[in-house]
Amino acid sequence: LTMKLVADALGNSLLKPLVKSFTGASTPDETPPRLIYQFPLPDQTNFGVGLKVAFEFSEGVAITSVQGGASLSSDQGPVSFDVVEYEGLFILMSSENLASAALHTIRLTGIQDPAGNTMPDVEWSFTTGP
Repeated sequence: LTMKLVADALGNSLLKPLVKSFTGASTPDETPPRLIYQFPLPDQTNFGVGLKVAFEFSEGVAITSVQGGASLSSDQGPVSFDVVEYEGLFILMSSENLASAALHTIRLTGIQDPAGNTMPDVEWSFTTGP
């Protein structure tokens, strides 16, 4: 990559062309993402009803695959939420608190990286406090 005739807003130009080299991988990415962080932990008890569920993957994934592939339910039924991504951390934002003293289950299906590799389905449960 060679850059020349580049100037900032005040008209200051590069004194000489800037040359940068880079190489890509010669083999395609065939590694699916992995879940590397989850909150709450599997089988956690007394999880606060006002806390948010969060998780992170081993590599970048499309937020649309998380929006379509994440589900949260309690023993009282499905829990509605929006997915928010912040610096690789995905947070399930519900407008209401989680049901108290209830078993909740998170399921992630069809999560894909930019190369189209799909993570194996993951499911874990936790219980909220009173």
